[in-house]
Amino acid sequence: ANTVPENKKSLQCQIVVTTHSSHIVNSKIHSCNSFNNINYLTIKDKYSIVIPLDDKNILEKNSPTKENDILFLKKHIKYKVSELFFSDAVVFVEGATEETLLHYYLEQNQILNNYYISMFRVDGAHSKVYFPLIKKLNIPCLIITDLDIQRYRCERNKKHKKEDSDCPICNNDGSYPIKYAQITSLDNRQTTNSTLIYLLENSKNSKNSKKTISLIKIKDYIEKDFLYVVYQKDPIEGQFATSLEEAIILT
Repeated sequence: ANTVPENKKSLQCQIVVTTHSSHIVNSKIHSCNSFNNINYLTIKDKYSIVIPLDDKNILEKNSPTKENDILFLKKHIKYKVSELFFSDAVVFVEGATEETLLHYYLEQNQILNNYYISMFRVDGAHSKVYFPLIKKLNIPCLIITDLDIQRYRCERNKKHKKEDSDCPICNNDGSYPIKYAQITSLDNRQTTNSTLIYLLENSKNSKNSKKTISLIKIKDYIEKDFLYVVYQKDPIEGQFATSLEEAIILT
């Protein structure tokens, strides 16, 4: 036993707090500025399991932006993401339209409205930051994202650079089409969506990850374990929508 002066009180113990409160989880993460010492209790194959979390195991190991990623997660947890720990499933969307419509559809569905499904509004560039954490928590995840089709310079009313190869749109002859014309084919098209690039390339060496990838590779929706990703892979009325709003209008 430790020797303590008679005029001082000493409490030496460990405190364990169990909670269903996202507010308490949020307070813990921000007071300690860390995910360390969080033990997540869940059910897998009808058995209770404990998943220990810390800053090292909720992010991609080889990510060159690891420090920024952890700051991003902590910032978002401050506002909403702490409820992720208590969700039956999570849906990532990019904009206000998707967020509003999905809430409406979930409420109308007699099966899904019995579950606690969290909606997270993040853009395509950031949703991949959550992948290791979601996988760790064994939470089903749906991502609704855009193809983010890269436009050629002539489609943005800009002249091609001298080093540009022949453009399939105007053949570099100076004849420019209508600015942001409808896209009717994905041939010779690239996507700049970093989440799609990350998943399709399965990039383990993310330092050399590409900034674009051919849309020819995107034929089916992406399904990997806990994760399902959907996007505008099929034309509507012969045109590829560039947003959910445009897809609704074309439909």
